[in-house]
Amino acid sequence: MVYDVWRKQKNGELFFGSNHGVLLYDGINWESIALDSVFKNHIVTNLFVTESDEIYASTDSGLYKYNNQNWKRLFPESYNSKISKLYKVGKIQQLNDGSLLISTGQTFYSGLLHLKDNQFTFYSS
Repeated sequence: MVYDVWRKQKNGELFFGSNHGVLLYDGINWESIALDSVFKNHIVTNLFVTESDEIYASTDSGLYKYNNQNWKRLFPESYNSKISKLYKVGKIQQLNDGSLLISTGQTFYSGLLHLKDNQFTFYSS
């Protein structure tokens, strides 16, 4: 099942977030760009490609960034299967200064993450 689609700005490639990770479609070929171990048992609910073509994926257990052919967990920094669903991450938006706003929700950790200069600030009510 596909949950989100995002077009990479510079070359028009399409990225699909699904219950099996992230798929890339270049107009001719399909390619999986997510190792099963990275997104195993996690649904990629949202994708975001920044103006500088950085790729982010939000899942039902955290936020990831694609860099140098690998996915890296950004939030939370470490994975704990017992509490992973507390870190459901939603929509991602880029601000004019290049920083990102990321929604978190439906759990104890509901709020807004602000990612600027590789540092997170968490806002909640």
